[in-house]
Amino acid sequence: MSTPESETLTAYITRIVNDTKAGRIKWIKSNPTTFIYRKTGAQLSLQRIVQTRTVSTTGGLKRVSITNYVFQAIEMPPGNVKLVLNTAEKDAELRPLLDSLFETINVDLDREGLDFLKKIIEQE
Repeated sequence: MSTPESETLTAYITRIVNDTKAGRIKWIKSNPTTFIYRKTGAQLSLQRIVQTRTVSTTGGLKRVSITNYVFQAIEMPPGNVKLVLNTAEKDAELRPLLDSLFETINVDLDREGLDFLKKIIEQE
């Protein structure tokens, strides 16, 4: 169900995806499943969480992996969390958009990594 709040969040996250694709937002990799963007007075973070569950089916038990995301907007300083989106909880409708953002960031950082590797190799 679409609410004015979810429509606003969708628009903001879409803009973040587009700005990341255009190179206006540069993320850093905190760890393999977490990306961070910092600017004066703020920090955004996006974490991918893969959970495996066992579900009962007519043929027995089956393991199913579910991908969720936690997106946070933090005021810096003092580190106050101003917004948390968690697709495992109430924000499941944002999962496809956060997945798109995660993949966009990942592709951008992979490209930067390859460029860095090429630079190292060509210095010899």
